[in-house]
Amino acid sequence: MQRPESHRAKEACQEGLELLEHEEGREAREAKLNLLVWLGFVAWVREEYERAKQLFEEGLALSRERSDTWWLATFLLYVAIVPHYLGDYERATELTEESMDLFREQGDKLSLAYCLNNLAMMVYSQGDLGRAAQLTEEAVALFRELGARGDVALGLYNLGWIALLQDDLGRAADIYKESLTLAWDTGMNHIVQGDLEGFACLAAVRGETERAARLWGAVQTLHETKGIPRDTDFLAEAGARISAVRSGMGEEAWEEAWRKGRAMTLDEAVSYALEEEAGA
Repeated sequence: MQRPESHRAKEACQEGLELLEHEEGREAREAKLNLLVWLGFVAWVREEYERAKQLFEEGLALSRERSDTWWLATFLLYVAIVPHYLGDYERATELTEESMDLFREQGDKLSLAYCLNNLAMMVYSQGDLGRAAQLTEEAVALFRELGARGDVALGLYNLGWIALLQDDLGRAADIYKESLTLAWDTGMNHIVQGDLEGFACLAAVRGETERAARLWGAVQTLHETKGIPRDTDFLAEAGARISAVRSGMGEEAWEEAWRKGRAMTLDEAVSYALEEEAGA
């Protein structure tokens, strides 16, 4: 059986890293740092957190050794991802703030925006919705300034969840519409999946049970066909809201609506979310 391309790419990167182990010079260092980033993210997406931590920390050590400020700031940001997902928010916050300070010194607005967005999710995980919203808005403003449309979609997705949790339903709907439109236009399927989850939960809060079930079914199909991981920051909250809808509808009605959502193509799901919201 032919192995997936991503597996072969991972193996090639690992081989490249091994070949560069004893190489010196700027080009070799840059290549090694890039490979460490790529392999670290692959491990993180596969939930191999210890492996991701090892790779990111190797990159951090190399950056410190070479006094490379930009890479040092970059790997501080990446290293912070692991404790964040493992629940060590204090350590994750400390690393991210150190990274932010270095990016500010260098005038790297795009990387600073990523730091702000990540820090917002750490603050959110600790229950401070107000500060999380403020940090996310700062990130989105920088992404807009830089014309980074896909990143704007990501920031808006996070901001939509915060608005939903603050019961600001009108604002949440407006934010999700813009995020989904941008994500769809830029091919950011992982954000599309998240926005559809957000729309499903918004429908649940409004009592639009049929719509909530259909959108949740569409999300399930997207998750299975595209292999996109679920967003652990919001998954528990989303699951609780959808479970309440399912209980209220009854199993038979839920299954019928959910199957209709499961049968939607991605195009149809996006159109359904946006068109139905326009008429809401």
